[in-house]
Amino acid sequence: MSRLLVPVVVCLLVAGCGSDENQRCGGDIFNECAVRATSDGGTPCRDGSECEGWCAAPVGAEPLEPDTPVEGTCSETTAAPCQDLVEDGRYAGTLCA
Repeated sequence: MSRLLVPVVVCLLVAGCGSDENQRCGGDIFNECAVRATSDGGTPCRDGSECEGWCAAPVGAEPLEPDTPVEGTCSETTAAPCQDLVEDGRYAGTLCA
C-alpha cells in the first residue's frame, strides 16, 4: 500500500472519519465520543484488515526498521494520536494524526 494512502486509509477504516458517529462527535477522531473500545484488542494480527482498529506493532527496546517482518496485536481502541502499524506482516512505520 502506498505510504501516501496510509493516513487516509487509517482515518476512514480505523477511526471512521466519514461515519455518522464521527460527524455527530464534531469530526474529532480523538474525542471520547468517537473513540471506542474494540472487541478484538490484544489478538495477534499480521494486518489491520484482521482487526476492528489497527494492527499495532510490538513495543520493544529496539526500534523497528520499516519493512521488518513482525507480528502485531489488534488495538484496544479505534483511535489514538500515534500508532505503530503492521501491514502485510511487516512493520509499516509510525502514523501520527
